Order: sequence, then C-alpha cells, then structure tokens
Amino acid sequence: MLLIMSLVRWRVIEREKGVVVTESLVDLAEIKSASAVTGRTLQPSNYLTPLSPKNAEERRQYPLAIFTLEEVMNQMLADARRWSADAKPLYIHSAGAVGLDGKSSQWQAVFTSRLKNAAFELVYRGDSLWRQSQITKQDEGENLPVTLPSTRLQIMSNSDLPQFSNRSMTSIGWYYNLDAKKWFYQIALDGNQLVSGPL
Repeated sequence: MLLIMSLVRWRVIEREKGVVVTESLVDLAEIKSASAVTGRTLQPSNYLTPLSPKNAEERRQYPLAIFTLEEVMNQMLADARRWSADAKPLYIHSAGAVGLDGKSSQWQAVFTSRLKNAAFELVYRGDSLWRQSQITKQDEGENLPVTLPSTRLQIMSNSDLPQFSNRSMTSIGWYYNLDAKKWFYQIALDGNQLVSGPL
C-alpha cells in the first residue's frame, strides 16, 4: 500500500516542472589505489535534492544528469571488460548532482582484475567517458546481482519514511561489502548521514 501511495505521489510531482539547476561539475581528484573501504565513502555533491518535495519549487531537475546508476554501470562494465575480460566491479557512486529519478551528471566506478592484478577507475560525465586509469588494487570486486535494482525505487523506498521527509539527498552509490559478502546501496543525506541496505 505504501509503495502504491508513493508511486501516485511521485507521478503528481513529476508532472510539475520543478527548478532547473545549472550544475558546475567538479573535477575529481585522481585516485592511485582503491579498496572496499574507499567504496563506502560517498562524495557528497554541492547540490541538495529534497527526498520528499512538497511542491514544484522543491523539485530539482539536472539537465546534465543522463544515466541512472544501473544504466551507467552497464556501460562501465562493458568498458572495464575491454580493459580486462575478468573485470568485476568494486564500487560505483555519483560524483555530481542526483535527481529523484536516480540520474546523476557524473559517476565514478572502480573495477578489479585478478588477471592484471590491478584496478581500473572510470569516470563518466553526462553520457561520455571522461577519465579512465589503471590503479593499484587493494581488494577484489565481485559480480553484481543478476537483476539490478532500480535506483529510483531505492530512493522512493526511503523518501516516504517520516524521518527523511525533510531531508535532502546529495549522492548515491553501490559498494561490495567484503564482510557481508554482498552488494549494498547507500544514499547520502544532507552530506552527513548515510542510508544503506543490501541490493
């Protein structure tokens, strides 16, 4: 019932135009090595997207946000497999503004390879590969679940919770948890709190 109410509310809000935000993308610092712990650290963007917009003024639209997390992950996985046939993701997170539709203007991911004994960083801006580099690997990545969850549904499932009704999202991501041996999603709220759960 809660999910049905959420979908109805979202459809009403989606029809409202909202505020179009012109984003200034930040150059990401080059990373030299990657670990599972690095993947748990989201980089909050400078743009706050209200999780439960009450009106059109609170709804944000980011024209540079092209891909959802699952869409860009499919593209990045193909890029990583060209680098090494055995590439497996370790983490992916937004590095730009994130809309309620789960789309972001910038994504950063790290894949690992046993064959190359290395990691591979990819950064997408909009719909284009912006940077790729081979880096030092500290941990092994793992295959994603066969069915990728919808980023939008992950956001929606948290937006209707009373404790998040006045909170704003700054970034989202997936990471492989070595201790639990599973993939987790995470959403950064107001830049200082994480909501996390298994995919």
